[in-house]
Amino acid sequence: LRSPKNREKKIDFVSEITQTFHNAVFLTQEEFDQIMDTIDSLLSHSEASNLLSNGVAEVTGYFICPITGVRKRIRIDFLSYNVHCLVDIKTSREIEWEAGLRRSFEAYDYPFQFANYDHGIEVITKKRPEHTAMIAIDNQFPYEVEVYEVDEEYKLVGNYEYIRASERLRECIDKMDFPKSNKEIIATEMSP
Repeated sequence: LRSPKNREKKIDFVSEITQTFHNAVFLTQEEFDQIMDTIDSLLSHSEASNLLSNGVAEVTGYFICPITGVRKRIRIDFLSYNVHCLVDIKTSREIEWEAGLRRSFEAYDYPFQFANYDHGIEVITKKRPEHTAMIAIDNQFPYEVEVYEVDEEYKLVGNYEYIRASERLRECIDKMDFPKSNKEIIATEMSP
């Protein structure tokens, strides 16, 4: 198997594939099986499957923010035509809301991210998404799936933070002053 002739065949095969498919990605059997099991879990979840059945994946949009005048780019996991819904897909060790996903949702400021997406879609299409959903996929076998609709309270918080940050950015642009949080050298200390 590891003869010079076989190594040469392997090099030729990889070269041929990468020339034919410019963005070729090579996977191990384990990685391939994991992807297929994840897809099976998504398709067997009726709500997730419905959300992902009619729309566009990996939507990239460009727009000029009316608040800041800055060109922005958004990259949405999936825009569902079925229910005019923005869908974000997250993998996590914990997909139960109260058991840990909520903590990640808030810590990574997903409401702000969704407000940015909603705003971008509204500027580009002149219509705000009716729903925002998050599909959470357990990154461990058996790759369980949960679907969450982002509620109005999170949307209000996200919109408030998004508008506030946009207005602050506009002020910084106008003054050409972008303050940093700390302009001094900070000494590090080893914990005892």
